[in-house]
Amino acid sequence: MSRPCSRNVGPAPPPPRPAAWRRPVGAAAVNLLCAVGILPAAAAPAGPAAPDRSGTASGPAPAAPTPQAAALRFERAFEAADFPTLRKLFLPEAMVVRTALSSEGDAEQFHFTAKQWTDDAEQSHVMLRDVHLEILDTAVVRQPWGAVVNVRSRFSGRAGRHSFVSNGIDSFTMVELDGAWRVLQYAYLERLESH
Repeated sequence: MSRPCSRNVGPAPPPPRPAAWRRPVGAAAVNLLCAVGILPAAAAPAGPAAPDRSGTASGPAPAAPTPQAAALRFERAFEAADFPTLRKLFLPEAMVVRTALSSEGDAEQFHFTAKQWTDDAEQSHVMLRDVHLEILDTAVVRQPWGAVVNVRSRFSGRAGRHSFVSNGIDSFTMVELDGAWRVLQYAYLERLESH
C-alpha cells in the first residue's frame, strides 16, 4: 500500500507528464505480480488510463477528531476495500505518489491524481484475497493549519496461488476543513515480496 508532483491548482493546465508517471497504481502492482509469477501474464493491463481530473467523491468527509485518526481511517478503509470512504477522505485536488523499492534497492516512482489512484486501486483490489493490514507505528507532526502523518505498516494477502507482503511507510499531508481532516497528498514507499 502502503503509495512528488506539485499540486496543479489554478487556472493553468498541468504540464504534460511522462507516460510512466500516469501509470495507475494497480497496473504497477499487477505488472510486478505478473513479473514475479504471482499472476498470469494475461492479467497485465494494456496501458495507462487517460488522466481524469474531475476530482473525488462529493459530500462530507468522514469526521475524524485528529489527523492520526483520519490516516488510520484511510488505512482501514483500504484494507476493507471501502473505496467510497477513501474518496471522501481525499480533497478534490489531492495527489498520490507511489515509490516502489525492489529487493536490490532500486526505486521507481509513479504519480497520480487521487481519482486515478482510487479508481485503479478499486479495480485491482478484487484480485487480492485474505488481505491483512498490520499497523506497526505512527508519527504525527502538526501545525494548527495542517499535519503530516506517517504510518509504518505491513500489508499482506494472496494474489492467485501466491502470497505477498508489502512493507511500507505511508505519508499523509492533511488539512482540516470544516472540522474534518482531509488528505491533500498521499505518498507511500513500499517494498513488495512474494512467496
